[in-house]
Amino acid sequence: MLVSFPAWAVGERITVSGSNEAQLKEVLCNSMECVSTAQARANGYSAAVEAKTVKEVVEIRVLGADGRVRTTQRVPMNDMGRLSETDLVSATTEIMSAIEDPDHKAKAEADKADAKPAKSKKVAKKHPAKGIRLASRGHAARG
Repeated sequence: MLVSFPAWAVGERITVSGSNEAQLKEVLCNSMECVSTAQARANGYSAAVEAKTVKEVVEIRVLGADGRVRTTQRVPMNDMGRLSETDLVSATTEIMSAIEDPDHKAKAEADKADAKPAKSKKVAKKHPAKGIRLASRGHAARG
């Protein structure tokens, strides 16, 4: 017999606080167990998601239970003061990865270092030789 468990059954207990809290909870609490700050203090938690508005962008930080910053995402707000849906979806992927993997930030930084492009060598451009004429043979008319 197969039994389906909710996504939060894997143990990610998070707190969500700050600006645009309701919108963040809509996205994050579907796949993780959101608890109040008091519950988190009493029973422990995996990470805290904190958001603050800086100009017209919401800065979202994920802090591990040890207080270390796991990731920081910046999501622009639309004209109605809500988070841009498209950008929020992209940021949520990164946020959830940071919550699920405590070493996420170190791995992401290592990946960035590995992905640095190699110094490109200048390649001399070859220009077609000037003054060369290409001709074709005329075909004799067959009769």
